[in-house]
Amino acid sequence: MGIPRLFPPTRRRFPRRSRQWLLIVGSVASCAAAQAAERGPRFGLVGNGECLWVYRLEPDAASDGPVVSFAIRRASDEAGEFLKVATPGLGGNIAWTVADGDAVHLIFGDGTHRSLRVRETKVMRLGDDHVELPLPRNAVPLALAADSGSRTLYAVVPGAVGADLPWAPEDMPADAVVTTTAAAEAEPESVGAPALVRYSERQWLRQAHFPQDLGSLRRIWVCVKQGAVSVFVVREGRDDRLWCVTNMEREWGAAVPVPGVDGMSVVDVIQCDGETLILSGASGEPEASSGLRLSRQESGHWVTRKVQGLPDVSREEMMAGVLGRHLALGFVVRDAEGPALHVGLWSATGELVETPAVVKALLPPRGFQLSNRLRLAIPYGVLTILLAGVLIRRRRAIGQPAVLQENQVIVGVGRRAAAFVLDFLLLLPLMYPFLEEHLAILQAQVESAVPADAAAMALSFGLFWHWLAAIGIFVVYCTAFEATLAATPGKLFMHCRVADEKGQACRFPRIVIRNLLLLVEMFPVFDLLPPLVLILVTRKRQRLGDLLAGTIVVEQQNAPRAGSKGRREGSSENDDDSSRDS
Repeated sequence: MGIPRLFPPTRRRFPRRSRQWLLIVGSVASCAAAQAAERGPRFGLVGNGECLWVYRLEPDAASDGPVVSFAIRRASDEAGEFLKVATPGLGGNIAWTVADGDAVHLIFGDGTHRSLRVRETKVMRLGDDHVELPLPRNAVPLALAADSGSRTLYAVVPGAVGADLPWAPEDMPADAVVTTTAAAEAEPESVGAPALVRYSERQWLRQAHFPQDLGSLRRIWVCVKQGAVSVFVVREGRDDRLWCVTNMEREWGAAVPVPGVDGMSVVDVIQCDGETLILSGASGEPEASSGLRLSRQESGHWVTRKVQGLPDVSREEMMAGVLGRHLALGFVVRDAEGPALHVGLWSATGELVETPAVVKALLPPRGFQLSNRLRLAIPYGVLTILLAGVLIRRRRAIGQPAVLQENQVIVGVGRRAAAFVLDFLLLLPLMYPFLEEHLAILQAQVESAVPADAAAMALSFGLFWHWLAAIGIFVVYCTAFEATLAATPGKLFMHCRVADEKGQACRFPRIVIRNLLLLVEMFPVFDLLPPLVLILVTRKRQRLGDLLAGTIVVEQQNAPRAGSKGRREGSSENDDDSSRDS
């Protein structure tokens, strides 16, 4: 059976011209739906008693991933201004940040670990920038915290990663084996549970594996104070309560629930001036920051209060840090000039201390710049103009049935897609040098090493000339074969060939026009939706290049059929209202 028509053959309700307009609007809407969200920068915030670091991840057209820009504010600065930190050449998706004194540790999505410090100048610049020792297997921690008193980082990692790390001499169990492979075999039960590890003196060491009775963990946070580690978890398959378990002197305490806190609504758990603060939303309230709650321990009991003076923004775009003795909250506010990070200060009891203000050091430089929304609007505008041109130039021919030769039928979308894949794979060795960077970005996107928005922008604009060269090779390949054999090797394998709308051999100009439109149809932001949608909804299964050139893809069947040499389309894939048009 053929693919069913999306528009019913009822001419009274859907006149021919109306169906053509619906075709154009539907194809453009389908393409736009896949890329409707505006791609913009992402922000982050981290701090401690000395410094508050904020950063901005901006998709960059000239690099493989986002570029990171930093600003810093010191607790001793009475002016309360953020100073920009020059970070030449630093980029990538940041998975974790933790402040350690006047330094910040960055762990990227590919497991890279970097430690950055700043030196005092009029405009702060990075100093003592060096790559630290990454975790085994390029792992990214499940949770990360710093003990500023001892200049030590603590992280929670999967058990297999922790088993690859050496024990510190004071942490090594009496029956532990020195080699990591033997240790993993000697501790099969503990390796399955997450491990607590620490980073000190530029070395990652294993400290302890989690108790088995915690079970699988859905969410996890870590807080550290003078070597005492408090781990807050939400357990899988138990309930949504938030549990706290401590590790003191290398021993785990019993898991204790935190009363009055829904674990699934927790925004962050941070250490502020020696206290553990839990930021969470109120149950049953909308996902807005106005319902944010702050929980802290007072006289050995957890007390929850509402955070005062919060702007009405989504909690998904909110981040928390520490500056001195105050809680720093950041909010992403979007206006006509684009998204910007606003940062304010609150006390440990939830009272407003400093009204949130925009971090001007992270604002992009002024001048002529295309916004991300405009960058996406340009290719969609070009596609719309081409579709409108096709409607004006060939408005009569679009709705008419094809006049096929004997034993011919129009090929549907399934076999055309298979032929395209075969041709693409056949030509991939020649195109790979130009597509290598694109494929690397796609792989990084899948592995969460580069955010999806940055990867899509890089594919669309940053590597445009590489993409153009690769697709240009594909266009020349298709044009050469279709002009000589009326079909590419992929189409020959699927028993298809290119013909005009009368089923006859195409002239060379039609072949050129048909294949040049691949430069538009295969543009990365479209995800190949325009040709797929048009082949599905058009009567003669034509993509944009076919509509403009007046070509179709047909199959020459072996067995003859009764009928004249020239006949209207009558295959099961395309026979819907031809009798009405005759």
